[in-house]
Amino acid sequence: MKKLCFALIVCLVIVSCKDREMRVNEFIANYNLETKKIRSSEIGSTKAVYKDKNEIIIEFEFSFLDDSIQMNFLAQSIANITAPMIKAVPQGENLLKDGVNFKLQLFNRNHVKFGEADINSKSVDISSGGNDLQSMIAELNKALPITDSLTGDKLLKIELQGNSVIYKYEVADDMSEIMDLSETDEILKEDLRSNPSIRSIFSNRAGVNINNIICIYFDKNNVELKKIALSKQDFYSQNVSRQTQTNKDFYWLLVLKKVKESLPIVEEKFSFKLTNVDRGPDNSMVSTYEIPDTYLTMLDMEEFDKTLKLGLLNSEFIHKILNTEEAGLEKVVTIYKNKNRKELKRFTTRKDEYNRLYKSRK
Repeated sequence: MKKLCFALIVCLVIVSCKDREMRVNEFIANYNLETKKIRSSEIGSTKAVYKDKNEIIIEFEFSFLDDSIQMNFLAQSIANITAPMIKAVPQGENLLKDGVNFKLQLFNRNHVKFGEADINSKSVDISSGGNDLQSMIAELNKALPITDSLTGDKLLKIELQGNSVIYKYEVADDMSEIMDLSETDEILKEDLRSNPSIRSIFSNRAGVNINNIICIYFDKNNVELKKIALSKQDFYSQNVSRQTQTNKDFYWLLVLKKVKESLPIVEEKFSFKLTNVDRGPDNSMVSTYEIPDTYLTMLDMEEFDKTLKLGLLNSEFIHKILNTEEAGLEKVVTIYKNKNRKELKRFTTRKDEYNRLYKSRK
């Protein structure tokens, strides 16, 4: 009788293990099927991989190479973003209740790991109410505040108000200086379109009734600087090619605002004048100079080409910006005009050549 009871217990244990293993495999199949439908410019791919009956690996490969904003946010909040998605996949919530661990691994587009996290019954709420949007936002708020290591901006809080989700940001001093510029509106919208938490809200079934994302930007004294609204339609009509440009756009707005405030710059001895600095096409920086009539002949003399390519008044500034990663520059354009603003000569110099000329200028 004891042997029979023992045999029955062993059979039950084996059946239980097989049942869990079957459910693990079912989850993996369902997850991989559902995530194939995801169309995102940030997530290159994601897949669930079987480790054993007690753990499932979920890999995320993102399209960026080195984006401190995204990496910082994702490393801290990926578990809160992914937990509702896991529970929405058939067998996901049951596996969490059974004690299965979901190991999240984050990679950049070169498949270099930059973060990982665990989702299990101890780290997330697995109650029956855990799938609604309020619970999802509560999970996201657990990772806040998050500070962008590049700009110093801080995401403070996410709130649900009717059919809108409200994001509240505190912007750094440098950023607050450009918030009144009209150009920031579209750049901020592009930034929102690439925000993984916003994508998780719009793409989750719990967010089906959400029509708008509203972002409010405050300075350090809690004074409101700007409010941006992004509808669901706006979100999905994104220009994907511009998303990776968002940081560069902010950087250039700040740089150009400060530079243009000091223009024109006049060289005292020869009266050369720097009249404009701007961001040009094909990742270029364009500096425009006005040359006095007395020195126009130098434009036709080859011995001055090196000096003219570097820029008459701002070569140190150009060199610094050219080699700043956030600027994303590949070439320098220097334009020389007469006092009637007629263009007389233009030089286009690639980054490597400019650096070589700058190094040998003395």
